[in-house]
Amino acid sequence: MRIGLIPPAVAVLPFLVFIFSYDIALATEESKAYLTLFCGALFFAASILSSSKKNFTRGVSETVASLATMMLLAMVFFSLPITIPSLLPHRTASRYTTAQGALIGPNVHITVEAVNLQLIIERWNSTEYNITTQLSAKGLTRKSALRALSKCSVSINDYGGDLWINLTGARRIHERVTLRQIIQIPRSMVPTIIVTATNGSTNLTGLKCEEVDLRIGSGSVGGRNLEAVNCKVFLENGPIDLEVNSSEINLETINGDIELASTRPEAKCMVESVNGRIVTRLNYSDTVGYRFEANSLGGSISVNFTGLTFTKQRSGFILARTKDLENKEFSTEILARTTAGNVTITMI
Repeated sequence: MRIGLIPPAVAVLPFLVFIFSYDIALATEESKAYLTLFCGALFFAASILSSSKKNFTRGVSETVASLATMMLLAMVFFSLPITIPSLLPHRTASRYTTAQGALIGPNVHITVEAVNLQLIIERWNSTEYNITTQLSAKGLTRKSALRALSKCSVSINDYGGDLWINLTGARRIHERVTLRQIIQIPRSMVPTIIVTATNGSTNLTGLKCEEVDLRIGSGSVGGRNLEAVNCKVFLENGPIDLEVNSSEINLETINGDIELASTRPEAKCMVESVNGRIVTRLNYSDTVGYRFEANSLGGSISVNFTGLTFTKQRSGFILARTKDLENKEFSTEILARTTAGNVTITMI
C-alpha cells in the first residue's frame, strides 16, 4: 500500500486525541493486548478499503493505516523501560505526606528502595522519627500525571523498630515517579542505612551510623560530619563527595569524581573510579602508620604526605608507606584506582 503525505497528516488529529486520553505507559498488559488487536482490525479494514477504485476510499484506507501505525509505534515507545524524555512536554503532579513513630532501641535498620530518589537523612532533637515525603509524577498532561500518582504510594513499614520504605504499584509507574524524602531520626539512634535506587541523590550529614550501604545507578552521594563503622557507596554514574569518620570505607563509581575526607586517623579505604579523578584527604597522626597504593592509567598521581618512603614508583603507579610503619600503634591502608583521571592523596 502506497501512502502519500495527506493521509498521515489527517491521521495526526485522532492520534493526538488517542495519545492524550489513553495513557499507554500505565496500561495493563491485557489492555495493550486489546489495543494490538484493535490496530490489527484497523489494518485489516484498511487493506479492504485499499482495493476500491475510488480515490476517496483509498485515501480513507491510507489514513486508517497511518493511524494504526502511529498507535502501534506509540505503544512500543511508551512501553519501553525508560522515563518520559525531557524533550517531550510534560506536566507534574505532587502529593505530600508526613509520618511519625517511635524507634525501638538505639540500633535500627533504615532501608529505602525507589527508582527515582532524592533522600536526606539527618538527626533531630526528638524521641521519635519524622518522615516528610513528596511524591511527584510526570505525564503528558496533568490528568495523566495525577493518574500515575493515584496508582503509586509510599509504603513505610515498621518491623520491630526497623524501617523499610518503598513504593507500591507496578515498576512502570515507579519509573515516572520521583520520591523525595527527609528522614529525621533521634540523636540517640545509631542506624544502619541501606539505600537502593536507579536514579537520584543521597545526602547524609551529621549522622552517627553503624553501617552505610548505598547503591545508586545514576546520581550523586554527599555528606559531611558522617560517622560509621563501615561505609560502602557504589554508583554507576555520578560523583561521590564524603567527609566520613569510619574504620572501613569502600567508595566506587564507574563514571564520576570521588572526593573523600577520612577524618579517622586509622582506617582502611578503597576508592575506585573508572572515569574520574580521585581526591583523598586523610587525618594525619603520629601514632598511625600509612600504606598507599595509587593507580591511574590516564592521569597523574600526587602524594603530599609526611614521613613516607616510596617502595615502588613508576608511570601510573605508586606504592608508598610510612618509614617506621612497624613501630606505629595503628595503621591505615589506602587503595586509590582510576582509569582516566588524576589521583591526589594529601593530609587534612
